[in-house]
Amino acid sequence: MVAIPRRRSRAAGASASDPLPRAGAPGRVGAESAAPAPRTDDAPELVLFEGGGVAAHTGVVQLVVSPRRVARAFGAFVALLVAAHVMVQIVGRARADEQVMGLLPLLNVGTERNLPTFYSACAMLVCSGLLLLIARLEWSRPRGVGLYWAVLAAVFCGLACDEMLVLHEKLIAPVRNLLGTSGALYYAWVIPYGAFALAFAGAYSRFLSRLPRRSALLFVLSGAVFVSGALVLEMLGAAWIESYGHGVGYVAFQTVEEAFEMSGIVLFIFSLLDYIGREHELQLRFAAS
Repeated sequence: MVAIPRRRSRAAGASASDPLPRAGAPGRVGAESAAPAPRTDDAPELVLFEGGGVAAHTGVVQLVVSPRRVARAFGAFVALLVAAHVMVQIVGRARADEQVMGLLPLLNVGTERNLPTFYSACAMLVCSGLLLLIARLEWSRPRGVGLYWAVLAAVFCGLACDEMLVLHEKLIAPVRNLLGTSGALYYAWVIPYGAFALAFAGAYSRFLSRLPRRSALLFVLSGAVFVSGALVLEMLGAAWIESYGHGVGYVAFQTVEEAFEMSGIVLFIFSLLDYIGREHELQLRFAAS
């Protein structure tokens, strides 16, 4: 079984008559295969399954992965989660019911250890897996590029664990007591996490400058959307609580905050798949035992 992308960028110096890298080129996994017909649109597609050898006598089986279609599927699920959250909130407040037959705690995007939390952790693990794949494909490239991707994979794996185990919430009381925070910094975990985000952005600025312009812009945009929800809107919501208390306004802040976080992850998944499709020839083969 062989997998190849529909399109990838040519390496420097490659001619139009040689669209595939020569054997042993970085980013190539598995055996060689014929080059597919070049695409002219801006949406690369990855062919994950293509019959070969004995399978060629029985027909070709293909599973084509389009970054846009994958992003739409994730985005549709996010929209469904947010819509379900809004509906149970409306019903719960109309009936003064904090459970709504158990649906409110299950679908509330503002609480932890429920369906939205599980989805977010799984989406972050998808990001981690894609980042690990890119690290493997680019490990032999110069200037330690593969290491950057591997560290990113570890960071997203850590974010997934944090999402499931609610580790950041455990920092609120210690940091608040230590620094005496209130208002926008009432949820004091944003201080160490914000400092980490700034340091991380600075450390990865050179890495972003080495990426193709399209990928760099997509990565920055997805990161900005995620951080806007995870940190900025979290701080605005905390300030709202101090002034107006928990109410409909704070629920609205929570809803928008979580929608931004999940949307940022969806955009990042699209960005990673788009990068793989444009920059690599990905081949997979299952060998007989």
